[in-house]
Amino acid sequence: MKPKCLAVTSHKGGSHKTTICVNAAAGLGMRGLRVLIIDTDGQKNSSIHAALPDDENPDVTLSTLLSNNKDDAKLKDLTRLAIKETHWENVSIICSDDSIGNVADKLQLTSHMAFSELGKSLNHVASRIDDPVNGFDAIIIDCAPDRRILTTGAIAYATHTLIPILSGSLYGYDGFLDMLNHITSLRKETNPQLVNLGILISGWDGNLLAHKKLLGLVTDRYQDINNVDLVKLFNGRIPRSTKMEQASMLSRSIFEVAEPSSSIYMAYDNFVDQLCVDMGLAVHDKLTHEGV
Repeated sequence: MKPKCLAVTSHKGGSHKTTICVNAAAGLGMRGLRVLIIDTDGQKNSSIHAALPDDENPDVTLSTLLSNNKDDAKLKDLTRLAIKETHWENVSIICSDDSIGNVADKLQLTSHMAFSELGKSLNHVASRIDDPVNGFDAIIIDCAPDRRILTTGAIAYATHTLIPILSGSLYGYDGFLDMLNHITSLRKETNPQLVNLGILISGWDGNLLAHKKLLGLVTDRYQDINNVDLVKLFNGRIPRSTKMEQASMLSRSIFEVAEPSSSIYMAYDNFVDQLCVDMGLAVHDKLTHEGV
């Protein structure tokens, strides 16, 4: 059975997409779930944040796997080499690299062929890791901030999607609408079982007018299309916090740098709990991380 797969995607950079991916993975790992992050972004932010220092620039990356998707025996061996440990228990990663864009361009012969090729590649990768030794409970795909072939393929492969919006960013709102339309189209055409978990607002400050205005725009949009069950406003919002920058600088999760009683820790903790419910993930014993 294919693991539950969450594609975190936005058509606007700076939406805290990578931050959400790595902290969601760390939080799921704390709950005893085995998680694989797949970094499809050429900026390599998830790879830099999550991978151990010796593995930040590995010899075998997602580019390698996509370039060898037609050789099943070779792909099986390469996939095992591509899966790297991270800073967090139960969490692994397949890193991206600078050549990922060129690899994607080669796959993109036509939109239909490109989807088929990438979908087949991701299925091959998933089938190689879904076994008693290397099986994962969940895959989290950190998508590039675009609608190109890797992002399209990730959405077409995923079981769930999530769209983050940076609070107060009207450009982010426009990007949300564009990505929502893309997800809706893919669900109708190629992935009818896809569940869009909705919108997660990050960097929230309820005292700022711009943040309140954006929330109103998103809420209005949610109400307009709620009847067709395409999107919802995710329960809770991720607040602004300097702890997020600290976690990124230290290559740690928010659960390691923030106090459990802090608003940012509790917001992410509640977010991960909701992910488990919405994605149907069975939680095991919950671990804790010591602060840095």
